[in-house]
Amino acid sequence: FCIPVLESRDQTLHSITNVMIRIEGDQAFVQSYYRAYERLPGKDGAPRDLTMYGRYLDRMEKRAKEDGSTEWRIATR
Repeated sequence: FCIPVLESRDQTLHSITNVMIRIEGDQAFVQSYYRAYERLPGKDGAPRDLTMYGRYLDRMEKRAKEDGSTEWRIATR
């Protein structure tokens, strides 16, 4: 879903900061903050800058892979 959105932007920068992780067995609860800058073409053709700030609250799960290893994946955001 994100590729068409990114292709419509002239420039993007997305930073994730202040990550806090609490691990409980095969689950982890993660809080992090993001800052995103985007440059979009305006209706008149002039560039428009957009800045967004927010917070992610994720629940991660440790999942088994076919090769026997494990990996952490986002279960809910």
